[in-house]
Amino acid sequence: MKLTQGIVLLAIACSSAQATWGSHPSAYSKWTQDELQRWLADHDITYPEKTDRTALENLIRQNWEQKSYRPYSEWEPAQIQQYLREKGIEIEDKAADNKNWLLDTIKSNWHWTEATVEEAYANVKGWIFDSWTDSQIKTFLDKHNIPNPNPTSREALLAAARENYSAIAKKSSDAANYPGNWLYASWSDSDLKKWLDERGYNVPQPSTRDKLIAAVRRNSYLASQRLSSAQQTLTDEAFDTWSDSQLKATLDKYGFNVPQGSKRNELLALARRHKKKFTDEQHRVSASAASAYGSATSVVGENAAGATDTVKEYGSAAFETAIGAWSNSRLKAFLDSRGVPVPQGSTRDQLLASVRANKSKAQDKYGVWTFQDWSIENIQKWLEEQGHTVSATATTKRDDLVSSAEAALASASSAGGAAYDAITSAFAAATDTAKHSAFDTWSDSELKSYLDSYGVNTYQGNDRNKLLAEVRRQSYLFRNGGKEPTVLDRVQGLLGWVKEKAFGAADSTKQSADEAVKKVKEEL
Repeated sequence: MKLTQGIVLLAIACSSAQATWGSHPSAYSKWTQDELQRWLADHDITYPEKTDRTALENLIRQNWEQKSYRPYSEWEPAQIQQYLREKGIEIEDKAADNKNWLLDTIKSNWHWTEATVEEAYANVKGWIFDSWTDSQIKTFLDKHNIPNPNPTSREALLAAARENYSAIAKKSSDAANYPGNWLYASWSDSDLKKWLDERGYNVPQPSTRDKLIAAVRRNSYLASQRLSSAQQTLTDEAFDTWSDSQLKATLDKYGFNVPQGSKRNELLALARRHKKKFTDEQHRVSASAASAYGSATSVVGENAAGATDTVKEYGSAAFETAIGAWSNSRLKAFLDSRGVPVPQGSTRDQLLASVRANKSKAQDKYGVWTFQDWSIENIQKWLEEQGHTVSATATTKRDDLVSSAEAALASASSAGGAAYDAITSAFAAATDTAKHSAFDTWSDSELKSYLDSYGVNTYQGNDRNKLLAEVRRQSYLFRNGGKEPTVLDRVQGLLGWVKEKAFGAADSTKQSADEAVKKVKEEL
């Protein structure tokens, strides 16, 4: 009977986790004052010398739409024409210089939203290197004493740069949200000018180094999106690079009959004839995934009767539903943590396909992703064990501690040998300790920030139990993918919620709660 009651409580917890979530703060609300000032300077927005943080944020808010996710409003006709041609949109001669027509056309074909830009600037390392050459990434890694991966593929180089990005920013005494000039320290002035010239961006005059870096930084997100769009768009020329088997497999997938023994020219003609079908289907699949997640969370939240089957919240079906709402940066992190290369400019559909293909692949044993689930106390203790002094102010700033821990791990990894063996041994012990109390001591704001990183929004006033339940669920799915959980897995992830829900938070009930939890574990 006691066991049944415990399982019912866990089921209720799982159901509670499926509430509908709401809006979250802007990405720049987490920036340092230096980063706020840097963004304004990059966009030539002036402000009084002694402007406080609140005023800086308000100034960014006033310009965020025009500068960040609708930049075309300030483009010259030639820039708009180039963008439209890249999207495969034909422009008649009489419309080429019609600014109003061009603006209306680009607006109707613009896929950026405030949400996508917010997501991007919440994880700059996920795209900032996309437009770099292999040589530039290698030089960046060399400059910061990060060993080049072997074999040295572009995907492996990108993964190494992304994994070490936060640690390098920390070593450079700078924040990583809107990167400073340290990011381009290995670039020459001619590298910066060449990057701008190749992409059709004006080289600032006079072209001081600071102005060149500002121009590259300001346009990097647009460059990464144009690169991704170019790779996603199926042109007639793109089919020329496909093998006969790829052409036939794609045609078969979309239901087009391919006669036995068809020649390459016949396959190419059929593919080109139906290329719009392929692109439309890609968009439909992406939209369906997002819609499925919204429907699932609403239905489960409204029907508590289905809460008894807790395996649905953690198994393969739950993983499929969850990744439909995960941000692109979270999908990339899932793959990075398993050593799966993420090709440059990967589209969302490609990321989802790769995540699904690797959903059963185990995480690498050690990596920066593990710190994401540690409490302030766990991280602080681990750093001190490695001989790092933690300042009194840093103990209340989880992001700073995570950056310090990532830097320590990256440094040991670079050193190798005995230093790496020692730190990984301590890492294993600390991970085992941390997972037993994961999230229990986190503040509500830390829990909400964690959910933001998954693309799961929270309402003002969501109670702590619901936050904890959803955080633990997302953490489990990220760590275990589509693995079906055991009963003990589900219990371990939700015991904290059970203690709060069943016994309350009063000190007088803590002992009873702990005893009940212990009993449930033993019976299981």
